Order: sequence, then C-alpha cells, then structure tokens
Amino acid sequence: MALVGCALRAGYGGFAVLDGVDFRLEPGQLLCLLGPNGAGKSTLARALCGLLPPAALSAADLATQPSSVEVDGDRLTRLSPRARAQRIGFLPQEIEPSFSFRVSEAVELGARVVASQTPHTAAVSAALQAVDAEHLSARRLDELSGGERRRVLLASVLAQQPKYLVLDEPTAMLDLEHQVQLFEVLRARCDAGMGVVVVTHDLNLAAQWADELVLLHRGQIAAQGTPQRVFVRETLSSVFGSRFQLLETPEGRPVLVPR
Repeated sequence: MALVGCALRAGYGGFAVLDGVDFRLEPGQLLCLLGPNGAGKSTLARALCGLLPPAALSAADLATQPSSVEVDGDRLTRLSPRARAQRIGFLPQEIEPSFSFRVSEAVELGARVVASQTPHTAAVSAALQAVDAEHLSARRLDELSGGERRRVLLASVLAQQPKYLVLDEPTAMLDLEHQVQLFEVLRARCDAGMGVVVVTHDLNLAAQWADELVLLHRGQIAAQGTPQRVFVRETLSSVFGSRFQLLETPEGRPVLVPR
C-alpha cells in the first residue's frame, strides 16, 4: 500500500525534466520534495498525480526506460478520474479560478469531486476550519488576499478526503503562523493514515516537520532520507552552493541560515 513512481521520466515538448526517478510514499508519511529552481519538483508532483504522463517523451525513451505510477498496487492510468481523485488530492503551485465562487462553494466543489451526492455542510466547514478559513466562507475568491485564497484552495483539496495528498508550494504567500498551522494540519492527517507530499523551497520548515526528504537536482535524486541524513554540508553545497550555515535546534533538527 503506497504511492509509487518507477523510473519516472517526464517532461515537456520532448525535453526530459525527470531522468529515471524512483519514488515511494507510504500511508502516514509526511515527505517533502526539495531542490533548486528547475530541479523537477513540480514535474514529479504532476507525474505522481497522472497529470503529466510519460507519453510526453519520445517512444524511444519509453522503450529503454518504461515509467509508471501505481497507487496501492493499481496502475494510475487504469483508474477513472473519480477513482483517481478518491486516492490522490493535488494542489498545484499556481491556480486562478475561472469563476468568482463563494468560498463555501469552492470547497464544496472539492468535496463533489469524489462524492456521489451533495456533501454535507459539516464536511465543508471542517475543511475550512482546518485551514483557519471558516470565517471567510461567505466571501468570494476574488475578494481574498493571495494567502487567504491559498488556504481556501487547500481546504478544497482536503474536502476530497483522499488517501494521498500532493501539495505544490502550499505555504506560498502564507504568513509564519499559517505556515505552522498548515504543517500541524498535515501532521495530523498523516497520523490518521494519510500520505502527504509537500513541494517546498522552505528547507527549514521541511526539516522541522518531514519524516523524509527527497532532494532533487537536475532531474535526479541527489539525496533521500531523514532531515539529519539529507542536511549534510557536502550534499547541500553540491546542490545549493555554500552560502549558508548549518545549525541544529535543541531537538536535534537541522536549520539553515544564510551566510
């Protein structure tokens, strides 16, 4: 039982961004994807959700190194869109709603993705409460700040109640308090059995909350493991350069500060 990517090669217009990446997310695990700009983090997130199939590459590439994504043993490409949404919830890095829904309507749409009937009001309220946005329920999306809208869109994905959650830069535009609240929510979901992938540029948030880190560089995995295993000076310097100091919290978690 896991979300598994095997030899993932995916890209755009015939250009490979991921170069044979193997990936595994277990239920109950909080995993953060790290790496510099262009490393392949968002591409991997999209591939894991079936939004960027390996067919984006040439037939020759696929023949030499076949790619696949499986969720709990089922090939992702063989699942219907609804069955996929019941297993995997995805929050992209950027999203601009086409219509100015009310907040409660936007979250209800997320719940409807997998529901065969109108979701109960309590389910919508619970998702909004989880991201501290219940007080915004009557407002319209275009009336919100970027951070408020981001929290509402996260609530919409949470309302799907998927088994696995893939979030691309969910803390973008969030203040410090809501960044911490978000990871508290994600930790609680993991403790309840959900598997969560977070793409983030915030190395310190990842180090404080993740069970496991995957560090990508030029479309390949440069390091993988616990924060203590990945946050090694030589490893980080080879990916991000050397303008940082590597410290440690009293709890033994690594911290990076600019040099």
